[in-house]
Formats: sequence, C-alpha cells, structure tokens
Amino acid sequence: MRTFLGLLMVSMVLKVLSESSDETTIKGVLGHSVLLPCTCKNGTKLNWQWNDTEPLNTSNRYTGRTKTFLSENGNNCSILLANVTSEDQGKYKCCFHNEVYHYSFVHLSVSESEPPTDSTTLNPQRSSGTEESTRFIKVFPIMFVVGLFLFLLYRVQKRRVHQRRSKQTTPDGPTQWS
Repeated sequence: MRTFLGLLMVSMVLKVLSESSDETTIKGVLGHSVLLPCTCKNGTKLNWQWNDTEPLNTSNRYTGRTKTFLSENGNNCSILLANVTSEDQGKYKCCFHNEVYHYSFVHLSVSESEPPTDSTTLNPQRSSGTEESTRFIKVFPIMFVVGLFLFLLYRVQKRRVHQRRSKQTTPDGPTQWS
C-alpha cells in the first residue's frame, strides 16, 4: 500500500513537471492578418489546434491562410493567420514536444474595427520567468503533500519500532532468549 501511494505521488509530480502551459489573448480584425504567438524551444513536434478539434494543418478552413516561422527560427512556433473571419474566433492551442510537452493557449477575439495597440499585440514574446513561476505554483502544493506523506510515514515506522522494542522487554528487564 505504501509503495502504491509513493508511486502515485511521484507520478503526480512528474505529470505536473512534464507539462507546462501559457495563455494569452489576441484581438484580430475581420479581413486582416493576426499573429498567434507561441514561443518554443526547438520543438520537434509542433501542432496547432482550434477549440480542441482537428489540427489546423489538416483543416480545409485554414488552407492557404496560415504561415509558420519554425523553419526560419527554431524558437518561433507562432503562426500568422491571414484574412481573419468571425469563425476564426476561439481558443487555439500550440503544442510542442521538447523532452516534455508544452502548451500555449491563445484566445482570439475578432472585431470589425482596429483594436487599440497594446504591448501584447506588438511583442507577444513572454519572459521565461512567467513559465517558471507558474510551474512553481503547480509543483509546490504537490511537494508539500509528498513531504507531509513522507513525514507521516516516518512517524508510523518509528512508532512500530518503538512498539516492537516494548514487546521484547518485560517489567523485570529484557526477555532472555535460550
């Protein structure tokens, strides 16, 4: 039972550590192009999905309207979506694998007029500190639970050893073995 719980805890920690995600919101304009940002670290397998449906590269809806930058810059998994329509609005997921799976979510909202310029539209790159702090926030509670579990396991083991020693002794002294 203890082994099972230990393995369960370790698998939970590894699951959190093996995935990381980031999220941003982008405003697009009907008929214009919009950049859906995704920074990767030489991702070997890249996949973009819209609203968790089929990948963009297999959907006829996006044929001839997307441009990727991965071949030009191995750290840029962004896509440029041309001739934006109202149907393009929704949640996009950039997924790439480089030792672990990384997810970047982009919420695209589409309007008929030009949105005000903001820093997210001009520079979609995010600092790696955000990803690290998000990972810490996910891992800390799990590590706390694992630490608490190990502490309680230690206390139970210590109590059992103490009880065994108590059974081996009598009120007059240690039990004599023949």
